[in-house]
Amino acid sequence: MREREAVTEGAEAPASALARAATGPGTLPVRLLALQRSAGNRAVTRILARDAWSDAVKYEKWKDAAKELGGLSDKDVNARLGGLNVGELGALLGGTRDWGEGADGAVTWDPKTNARIRDLIYAHRKGRTFLTWPAGGKVSTGKLGSVLKWANDAGMQIELYYLPTNPDKVTASEIAFVQIVRRLKADGSVDRDNEQAYSADRTTSNGWHIDAYEADISGFYGMKGLSARSITHPWYRSAATIPCFMRDTPGISGDGRFEAEAVPVQMSGEDEGKAYGSITWGMSKQNGKVTTHAVGYRESPSSDFKAAAAAWTAQATNPGKRTSLNQQVLPPIH
Repeated sequence: MREREAVTEGAEAPASALARAATGPGTLPVRLLALQRSAGNRAVTRILARDAWSDAVKYEKWKDAAKELGGLSDKDVNARLGGLNVGELGALLGGTRDWGEGADGAVTWDPKTNARIRDLIYAHRKGRTFLTWPAGGKVSTGKLGSVLKWANDAGMQIELYYLPTNPDKVTASEIAFVQIVRRLKADGSVDRDNEQAYSADRTTSNGWHIDAYEADISGFYGMKGLSARSITHPWYRSAATIPCFMRDTPGISGDGRFEAEAVPVQMSGEDEGKAYGSITWGMSKQNGKVTTHAVGYRESPSSDFKAAAAAWTAQATNPGKRTSLNQQVLPPIH
């Protein structure tokens, strides 16, 4: 279960005549006619574009939101990006990627603009600071961190980070999180009562599986179907001061445990599959009350993590069990 985040819609400051026409009584056609009379067709085009963008953001249709930016100038794109929070920027980045995804699952990025929108998002992210990010754990290549955003008796939201200390000593061009999860009953046994069919074939005997939806073709966290509640920011060499980032918002209904292990993994570069530490986290529910687990930081992923990653790849390479024709293998984790 995920909590819907409230989205504050940014608004431009139109001329008074424009504002009266846009917000006055009457149906949309009547208001558009009033706009045309008071400010001309260009104003109508701007209002419609703004409404389409606002609706796409409000309803978390990030591919549509990315496409709405395609016809705007760099200045107008940056104005809209400035109204998004960090989570929404990550979701929009995913929409930009989905916009250019081919039938074979290959990423081409917003092809209409030759990746201009993607690059503007990258540039905008460089101006954002991550002041709430405490480095909770150090590994040989960098820093791991986490922020518990909130927790209640229905679930929790957490953000995880990894940042290379010296990018020149990391061979990756991109690093993103891979996460495994499992649920346990109150007696400590593996809870598979409500297990989704698509994840059953990649679940290990200890109950662990890669955290991905049925529509996901990638085992890297949050690479498809992003929302502001479940997002990812890979680390990019071109923006080396911005950490690798993910946000998760799991729910829990009955008494028991939810456990997770997230690992920053080299997604592209000279040593794909290279792990850069491990973060363990989760929550327990007893008598209807949720308690979050202490976050743990380790130098390398667990054997359970490697087994779950191998199970994902085994599923992806089995035509009879893979969740989609385009399900991609994970590089060997090491």
